[in-house]
Amino acid sequence: MPPPASQNPQSSHYPSLETMTFGVEYQFYVHEDAILTPAKDGNPRESGQSLIDKDGAIRKSTHTRVGKFLQNMLGQPGLPHQVELTNTWGGNHRRTKNEVQRKSWIIKTYECLVDYTRVNALPNIHMALVTPILNNSKSLHEQVLLVGQTLRDSPYVSFTNKCDLYVDIGNEERITVLSCQKLFSLLFLGGESILDVLFREDRRNNSSYSLLESAAPVLRIRVGYPTYALTGQVPMDWFDSCFSQFTSEIDQDKKNALWRIWRTGTRDEFSSYASGYKSVAIKFHNIQDDGICTIGFAKADGQLDKDSNIEFLSVWLKVCMGLVAFAIDAELPEFGRVMRDLPDALTAPTGAERLQRFLTSLAFDDDVINSLVTRANALSSEPLGDPQRGLIGE
Repeated sequence: MPPPASQNPQSSHYPSLETMTFGVEYQFYVHEDAILTPAKDGNPRESGQSLIDKDGAIRKSTHTRVGKFLQNMLGQPGLPHQVELTNTWGGNHRRTKNEVQRKSWIIKTYECLVDYTRVNALPNIHMALVTPILNNSKSLHEQVLLVGQTLRDSPYVSFTNKCDLYVDIGNEERITVLSCQKLFSLLFLGGESILDVLFREDRRNNSSYSLLESAAPVLRIRVGYPTYALTGQVPMDWFDSCFSQFTSEIDQDKKNALWRIWRTGTRDEFSSYASGYKSVAIKFHNIQDDGICTIGFAKADGQLDKDSNIEFLSVWLKVCMGLVAFAIDAELPEFGRVMRDLPDALTAPTGAERLQRFLTSLAFDDDVINSLVTRANALSSEPLGDPQRGLIGE
């Protein structure tokens, strides 16, 4: 049964939401006209050829010019003023301390993904803006959304189906191995597939954003990989709670995989078995025992020129934080209750109803649930888009 309505909103049910942190990565394209010198005093307009080297690759100086354009755009009142350029362009792989520790807004690019030279096509340079690690406050949520809106409103910025919207969630030292095991179990046994109705079909059926239940490294044990030995002991009461209400037989390979997950004894071990650096949509590779500890959610649509996507971000942040809060706060009875509810959600007749049952079990408030159910219904009938649609000049 879901928790009573008096326990909503979710923060009253899972108190670690109060100390949650989050970060967002926006991906987008910047058109050459943002940085090319216009015709002036009898001099012709700068050619786009000046932005590339003799081999057709984007110059480091081009990245820097685009970065400075974005710095100026984001220096408006109400927007973050400390926006830095990554230090990794041009073959330099040493990131600044602020970038490593996520203390500043960072502008970066994906040199391997730059969409520049199709014949007679205008260049649109693939960029990203990464937030620092931010506290879970209304004002910081609003600032992140305002930045997204500012990017969207610029005549020089565009988005395509290739743009991701990456969210990562942390909570200082409270993300323990047990927290990770609880979250993985919930997602691996069907929770993640339920959430898939929130994404376009081309993101659901995409090997870059695979489900844990089909692509987690723990499913494909081989000599030398994953790289860590298992040092933990399986807590049988927690492990058994994962399966208590499943009436159909769980695939033995899945059960064996989950057994290994519950045997991990450190965050390094867990990370290696849960996601490693594989192309899964929910990423645990940043929860190692040293360094920043965050869980990544990579499947959201970054095509912010669609109203539904920028509105979705504010709700999706709540879902990602709520899932991690459940993993941190749920004691055995609460974990068992949610896992017992999971088979019922999985057998609902429609994707939207499965989503509603799942989120209700996790104590999300009605506004969040209604918003996401509406999105799921809308996406169920949306046709596939053109991956290049939206580029300026296309």
